[in-house]
Amino acid sequence: MRRMTLRLAFPAVKPLEVLLARDDITLIDVLDDRNLFLECKEKNQKLIDYLSKPDNLKQLLGFVTEVSKHETVNPSKYQHIAAEVLCSDIDEFVDGTLANDNALLRNFWDRGMRSPPSPDDSVLMSHFCKVFVAFLTRKPHEIFSFIRSQTFALKDMLRHIEMPQVGDVLLKILLLDREPTKAPVVEWFCEQQLMKLLVQNLSAEHGAAVHQSTLELIKNIILMSSFTPTPGRKEASVLSSNKLSRNLVSPSNSELVISQLFPNINPHSSSSDQTPSSRLSNSQTDIENQVSSIMSTASIIMELIRKNNSDYFEQYLFLRAREHLMSVQEGMLAQRSADEPVDDFKPVLEAAMEDIMAKCGLVNLGALISAICDHLHVFQERLRKPLSLADPIPSTAGPTIPLTFERLRICELYGELLHYSNMLLPNRTPGTSPSYDEDGRLVGGLDALGDLAAAMMAEVDPDVDVEEEEEERRRRKR
Repeated sequence: MRRMTLRLAFPAVKPLEVLLARDDITLIDVLDDRNLFLECKEKNQKLIDYLSKPDNLKQLLGFVTEVSKHETVNPSKYQHIAAEVLCSDIDEFVDGTLANDNALLRNFWDRGMRSPPSPDDSVLMSHFCKVFVAFLTRKPHEIFSFIRSQTFALKDMLRHIEMPQVGDVLLKILLLDREPTKAPVVEWFCEQQLMKLLVQNLSAEHGAAVHQSTLELIKNIILMSSFTPTPGRKEASVLSSNKLSRNLVSPSNSELVISQLFPNINPHSSSSDQTPSSRLSNSQTDIENQVSSIMSTASIIMELIRKNNSDYFEQYLFLRAREHLMSVQEGMLAQRSADEPVDDFKPVLEAAMEDIMAKCGLVNLGALISAICDHLHVFQERLRKPLSLADPIPSTAGPTIPLTFERLRICELYGELLHYSNMLLPNRTPGTSPSYDEDGRLVGGLDALGDLAAAMMAEVDPDVDVEEEEEERRRRKR
């Protein structure tokens, strides 16, 4: 007979569960457990129940946003551990911060975003933004509602704009526009005058770090608001409306952009007798800030031209409006009664047309480009004598004056202005183009859609009209 050995298997007891069963347990003891992250990943319910207690959750959030005063506590160690735990895929943590009228979340926001900017708070802001984005990802509607309830939420975030993580938070909020809940994200940012505040951050009063972070954020917003085909861009990152880009080129913001591009020059004046930068400060720091401001503003104008080609936009506008109207009409036909006349559909279609035009307006660069062209003499003077003029550097051909990034950026801007001048819309004969209002919306309702189609058809082959005229002349000679 074959011997049979009976093995008695006892379930392994996890050290963390033994720790949680103690009466004298502290949060520090739990955070010191080496299996903490694994247990969070496996969603250990006992651990979740313990960490979700209001006092423990408050302490976790406190580790993220402040330095502990306990002598035996390593602040940076527990700041990192607390942030990683809160970023776990556990909804109870977010629900706990939203409980009692967002009490814990409000305190967390005050200690993070409303803290005075400091050069030493980069690590703190990095962990704060990481946790806040994790909360926003799991509960987008509730967290966005909380942000809207804060009186100065946008200004609180822009106060720390030099931190790249804050720009990531703003972009993450913008992407809520693509969520099924259809939160009015773009409208809220427009109401809060996001683009105006960002352009103001490009002034010479701020340093290069603020300029760079602001520039990257504006360029991302322009890209996300653009309906022009862009290689490598994911369609899921395209906003439903380009209202932010249109807001950037509004008359008031255009004047602000011109004032940043041409300091100490009246944006309404086009006379060539003004001397560029004649009253600018001579200190080295101020000059560096002024050059950074001019270069960043020029980069925004170039990005606007590149990502808002009117030749592509009008085709997109026509196709999107047509598809939307057809969808609305099909829905109405499916619901209408047999004796209801089709003519009654027109008011509904007109309303649908207004709705789509409000979301997809033309980013009209005409006023901005015209203002720049009125001051080209300033750029010509800066090409000869740039603010960032450096001493000659040795080369194989002898001492050479460097090009400088300022001159390079001006030359790049010249190239984009030439690109804009070759677009179809600026070169249309007055009266032959569909009408757009100040906000870039197509004017005229359903009839304007036909005018848009006719304008595009006339530009498909511009040589057709010339050939027809030549043929008509030949007939007359015969």
